[in-house]
Amino acid sequence: MNAYNTNQHKYVTKSLGVLGVLVVICCSFYGAYNWQHQKVIDLKQQATVLNTQLTDMKKQLDTLKNATTTTKYTSTKGIIVNVYTPEINIKQTSPIAVTGEIPGNWSFEGSFPVVLKNAEGVVVSQATAQVLGDWMTSELVPFSAKITYDKPLSGSGILVLQKDNPSGLAQNDDSVSIPIVFK
Repeated sequence: MNAYNTNQHKYVTKSLGVLGVLVVICCSFYGAYNWQHQKVIDLKQQATVLNTQLTDMKKQLDTLKNATTTTKYTSTKGIIVNVYTPEINIKQTSPIAVTGEIPGNWSFEGSFPVVLKNAEGVVVSQATAQVLGDWMTSELVPFSAKITYDKPLSGSGILVLQKDNPSGLAQNDDSVSIPIVFK
């Protein structure tokens, strides 16, 4: 083999190697693009489902709000909270549906604690209420919760809506107490 053919062979070999690397790089970019594109499509579908669920919850809450009496409660720090259910003087059995409106910033990441106490102040049950809207606001936003208990209760009790306080600092605590009558 002469020098010309050897150089030509080296050039072709290098060119094929470079072409191979370029093909691998292009395929990698194309694969990454397709993967990201599919992730975007999946996220859009998830957002659509969540928006539909939120719209349905808001419609249910609006229906409930229009069908029941709203009771305004004042928290220990003077904040107004609207409660649609449970209604005053209606005897309750398990589960108790709790709906209304609280300031969004009473929740942490869209939820806050609900505690049911008997007449002696003993905690009978606890649940987590979900905010059905923007929780990063001081405006009133709808919420719902369901609190259940196993042992039949009679007489009266207290349902406590507690401001979620992840800091644990007493100055950040707030709550509303709702009188309950058990069947």
